[in-house]
Amino acid sequence: MGKVSHRLIAPISHARYLLVVPVYDPGESFFRFLPELCGVLGQSASRFRIQVVDDGCDESVASRITRFVEDLDAPGVKVSPVLPLAANSGKGAAVYTGWRTGVGESWYGFVDCDGSVPAAEVLRLALLAEEVGESTVVLASRQPAPNRMLKRRTHRHLLGRCFAAAVRLGIGLDVHDTQCGLKWVPATGFRNVAQILSESRFAFDVDLLATMKRSGYRLREESISWADTEHSTVRLWRDIPAMAASLLRLTFKFRFRSASPVGSSPKSG
Repeated sequence: MGKVSHRLIAPISHARYLLVVPVYDPGESFFRFLPELCGVLGQSASRFRIQVVDDGCDESVASRITRFVEDLDAPGVKVSPVLPLAANSGKGAAVYTGWRTGVGESWYGFVDCDGSVPAAEVLRLALLAEEVGESTVVLASRQPAPNRMLKRRTHRHLLGRCFAAAVRLGIGLDVHDTQCGLKWVPATGFRNVAQILSESRFAFDVDLLATMKRSGYRLREESISWADTEHSTVRLWRDIPAMAASLLRLTFKFRFRSASPVGSSPKSG
């Protein structure tokens, strides 16, 4: 698989936070979640910009998403026009394409479009990122904790634990949950490492986190509330081989090949 494209896209805002919502074959939950997300973020004193990225949806779905975003009433939040990809390129490609629209923002984040992550948790972790400082990546985790509600299907939970064990064994990244669909990354950190990120699909989170850590950024894992939704674009028996192949590539990258960080190390927060 070739490297993720790093073509720059014209910037359009000066918010404090840039939040990308990647969409591909979204269910109805997306159309409920986005207004809720805008409502929660719009009540914050912090400035947010939301960038929906269409990861190659079919024409009718893409048109519906575009109209929905155009008509969205979102006081207090900048909602940019939908950014379409020419073809399905993977969640990581969609996230990185959205992040490359950034200008002036201090934090780049993404959240799954299906509402598995409550909107309130998106805001809470954004404010936590500001608190811990720009030398730290804040990643949500589906790890049991007081006052956090988890609703997960057993087979998804078991698959996640197996994946985490494989990441720990193969790459040496000791993170409970690399795949949870909410992360906040320092904008300067992403710009420093963007050219050496190579995964665009299932394991892009692992690639991003391992590269950021190798470049001197701390990883702050924070338990959140989470509820599995009915709609998922992951098909276990189809996608497990692709996930395994991604991990093998990353094991080679981080264990057996020099993957020196680029750019400057973070300043202490």
